[in-house]
Amino acid sequence: MKKKAEEMKAKLAHMKVVKENLGVTVTLTGLNKVESIKLSDDFLANKTKNEIEEIITLVVNSAQDELSNQLKSEFSDITGGLGM
Repeated sequence: MKKKAEEMKAKLAHMKVVKENLGVTVTLTGLNKVESIKLSDDFLANKTKNEIEEIITLVVNSAQDELSNQLKSEFSDITGGLGM
């Protein structure tokens, strides 16, 4: 069990999810930490502060959802399909 936990930790350290939408690119690590947020020049044009905040939030949440799905798929064999 300890060996599998170490394997999981190593995989998480190397995992990344990159999600792009509406000119915002968010990169998350496998540990669900934001590595970077990049904004295109077009994204910054003609948007209010509230629009910018809403779009960034949308893309970060989308990246977290994708990461969660990848983690469930990647590690279902370790948890034995227990839905963890």
